Amino acid sequence: MDVVAIGELLIDFTCKSVDNDGYPTMEAHPGGAPANFLAALSKFGAKTALLGKVGNDAFGRILVSTLEKNGISAKGIVQADDVFTTLAFVTLSDEGDREFSFARKPGADTCIAFDELDLSLIDEAKVFHFGTLSLTNEPAREATYKAVSYAKSNGKMITFDPNLRRPLWKNEEDAKEQMLWGLAQADVVKISDEEVDFLFGLKGEEGAEYIINKFGVSLVFVTCGPDGCYFKNAGAKGFVPSLKDIKVIDTTGAGDIFGGSALWKILETNKNVSELGEAEQVVVWKPTASTGLSNSLWSPELHYFSKNEFGAEHEGWYLYIAVTPADDADNNAKRRCYALKALTDDPQGSYGSPVDKKLDMAVQIKMDKDNTNWNIGPSIFRIEGKIYMTWTGREYIEGVKHRQNLNIAEMVNPYTLNLDHSGIICWPTESWEKHGATYSGATIYPEVVEGATAVYGKNGEVYCIYSASGYWTSNYALAQLKFKG
Repeated sequence: MDVVAIGELLIDFTCKSVDNDGYPTMEAHPGGAPANFLAALSKFGAKTALLGKVGNDAFGRILVSTLEKNGISAKGIVQADDVFTTLAFVTLSDEGDREFSFARKPGADTCIAFDELDLSLIDEAKVFHFGTLSLTNEPAREATYKAVSYAKSNGKMITFDPNLRRPLWKNEEDAKEQMLWGLAQADVVKISDEEVDFLFGLKGEEGAEYIINKFGVSLVFVTCGPDGCYFKNAGAKGFVPSLKDIKVIDTTGAGDIFGGSALWKILETNKNVSELGEAEQVVVWKPTASTGLSNSLWSPELHYFSKNEFGAEHEGWYLYIAVTPADDADNNAKRRCYALKALTDDPQGSYGSPVDKKLDMAVQIKMDKDNTNWNIGPSIFRIEGKIYMTWTGREYIEGVKHRQNLNIAEMVNPYTLNLDHSGIICWPTESWEKHGATYSGATIYPEVVEGATAVYGKNGEVYCIYSASGYWTSNYALAQLKFKG
């Protein structure tokens, strides 16, 4: 057994439509934060079990069946004749944010007692997880206290999600007291920026620091809704932005799935969470003699494409890079862009040809119809549901010697461009883009724009960040363009 959780298993009723009088038509779904958390882990292959209580009613029975269908052991679920399965009613704003109402006075989940818990499941597990909904009412609160104590005394890793639901608490002071108690028990915490503000009046990054220092937590994740997540432990900290260009339909369970997925990666490391540090550097590709390519590598980028973007056959991680041929490594004019694909699901594993999967072999990306033009800096832009590649090309001009430009083309697949749907984003027009004085004895005087990189705004804006003038000059600069349609 990998992970055991204690807590609520319930029915989420979500709004499907609203009639003219404002009454919603509701749709039933299985829910409960600990159950969602375990479902994510089970999807990755973890062995999981839930400790909880449902009513011996139609909803309770279908929930138990749903657990088992999703690979979560229901051995620890009590089905009671004297209480009903808890029901949650979730209405959504236009942005997909949720408002909760509960039929829970009492609900079965609040009525579980410590002597009803199957402690053998905790004995078998590596990790014990809990939230705060099992702390709102007795006897579930005492059962959770004792279960956490039992797990800690038996050397289990403790994970905690405060999961604040204001309507379920007698008052905010009680909610804060129980959330703070939970933080003091945990090794790993997943908490939202809203909960950090509620408890401490701090922003996400400051909250992560405070929780580590104040409560002795080994690792904390502070999720920031659509923006991303801060993380911190004794050896590392940082911020990971969220995926962009995604239409949000419903955020119910999103934090639980994040927490379960993060814990799976922690389990995969097989390390103590307090010892996790900055990611180790790994060499994923180095041109061998058989590739015909040199070790003169420029501007690598790593991108993932889902099966919904280019189909299941092209799903996976891709490495993009500019390289010169091995027999003419110093000839910059022969530099071209190439693609490789990860040969497993691991982005730190082996790479090879995206066409025939041959180890270490790269596929040249055709960026002009004659395939003769110099190009570097391949990068990926997602714009209005389509995927594009950008790159830097150049043209020769009398008196300038050569001028670089930023190009774009729609992608057919991860290594093929639709050159009939391509064009130039920009070329040097400003004075600060035209400083490319000769260097290392060369006789070229380039006007330089290169290194296009996509940056996405909160409201779907797409920006192109690029460098201007030669990087070898004191005039080197960064510039920004905004996609206008």
